[in-house]
Amino acid sequence: MEEKRKIGTILKEQIFKDLIEPSYYSDINETLKGRKCWRRAGHLFESLSKILLAVSSVLSFSAGVYDDKILSFIAGTISTVSLATFQFSLYSMKMHKRNSFELNQLLEQIDIEPLPVFATLQEVKPNTIEHYEIMTSEMASPSNPPFEGLASSLQKVEQIITYADKIDKEGLVPSKEEKDYLEKTS
Repeated sequence: MEEKRKIGTILKEQIFKDLIEPSYYSDINETLKGRKCWRRAGHLFESLSKILLAVSSVLSFSAGVYDDKILSFIAGTISTVSLATFQFSLYSMKMHKRNSFELNQLLEQIDIEPLPVFATLQEVKPNTIEHYEIMTSEMASPSNPPFEGLASSLQKVEQIITYADKIDKEGLVPSKEEKDYLEKTS
């Protein structure tokens, strides 16, 4: 017959205090540093990619004007490097998001409110409500006032789409006022 050994509460408290709590602290600290590092790398490499693409375009145009094969080769090489840096920026942002989810799991374990994880436009399927939410939040910023009207229009479209989906899924029949509203806004 097997006997189960019971561990005393003093030993449990000591293990928790001396081993588990410091482990949580170091894991959270490392995850925060990694998250910040990946985010910076993502932004840096995306910016670098756009700069390289602009340089490549200028060189490509120059190569065509001056009929220079070396310039054409350099433009193609820079364009390829630009593509590689952009792919690395996407990977960096993916790692940033992964670190954010790991951090939030650790924070939830110790009853601390999780940090928000923001989606980027590249991660969202086009023509979805989330896609339009990101677009409108970027366009309707205080630094971009001409698009404020577009943001409210897209919100109305979002409401219509959500309501139409609800009608389709639940088989609801809209009231006369709702039909009039849908016809008027579409």
